[in-house]
Amino acid sequence: MTNEKIRTLELKGWKKFRAIKAEQPGGTVYQIAITGKELVKNAVVLRKGIDKDGIQRVCREIRLKRINRFYASNDALLPNNIIGSIKEGHFHYEDGYIWMNPDVVSEIIDGQHRLWGFHKDYNETDINFDVFFAFIVDADTPQKAKLFYKINKEQKKINPSLAFDLLSLINDGGVDQDVSEVIKRLNDEPESPFHTLIKMNETDNGIISLANMMTVARDFLKTSIGRNFAREDKIAENQLYLIFRNYFSAVKTIFAKEWNQESSILKKTLGIGALSIVMTDVLNEHVRRNGRNKLPQTQEIIEILEPASDFEFDDEDIKGLGGKKGQNILADKIREELEMGMFEEE
Repeated sequence: MTNEKIRTLELKGWKKFRAIKAEQPGGTVYQIAITGKELVKNAVVLRKGIDKDGIQRVCREIRLKRINRFYASNDALLPNNIIGSIKEGHFHYEDGYIWMNPDVVSEIIDGQHRLWGFHKDYNETDINFDVFFAFIVDADTPQKAKLFYKINKEQKKINPSLAFDLLSLINDGGVDQDVSEVIKRLNDEPESPFHTLIKMNETDNGIISLANMMTVARDFLKTSIGRNFAREDKIAENQLYLIFRNYFSAVKTIFAKEWNQESSILKKTLGIGALSIVMTDVLNEHVRRNGRNKLPQTQEIIEILEPASDFEFDDEDIKGLGGKKGQNILADKIREELEMGMFEEE
């Protein structure tokens, strides 16, 4: 293309972008950096149930507002591509640059929520910065659908335990980070009943995963008595760690035979989940006996759990249980032994 023709395009308002061109087995891909507000201005998304050739779901407003809040934060970083298709004739590539027609329509194949976070309807603080836009040319509906499927269905998510383990490196002060550090301490401290039992990552030999322990802890923190231990001052005083250590030390003592068996249901997700559900009842009973301001000690919890010391975890009716429903059923069976049906959560 001659310099004269380039000047003609620029006079028509065609905008110049530094670009990368990649020849791949499935076709040619181009990538540019463009501001989010500029890209979203002429972008379209064809959605299932609304458009004839739609391949994507409807945008969720609550998610868009959350994304926009992230864009307004000091941590805003968007290194992955928004992916789309552009029609032939609406751009020109030459020598590492792309000239783009100001009226070009970018059909978004993947990343609609990330892009719509810049849309004026959700961008209350008028945030705007560069994003990466990768596009193919003249993609037909089957090609777009296949690409969307490959990106969203076949890519494998990371192990959730790895994701939680990485929280210790993020240092953003979130509750999940606090909880993951408590669980790490439960695994590391020799005094903890969970010492070396938690599988913090794929190379560990623990028997209960970090992800499952995170679920147990987060479910506890949703209860009224658990929310007290999620307060910053309680976390700073190590009370969340101490309550799990003391409670499960009592569990280990009361159900010593089962705890010492490698294959025991008690030390699997089913048992730990059920006992963590019962923990709410036990702590409420402790409050009834000793007052709210006293941290339960292991011996005090042992006394509350003592009526269930003969509970049979290897009962055939229990072996077939699984999932959250199974944990609740097992928790109810333990409550019956403790005669705790009358204790309402405060």
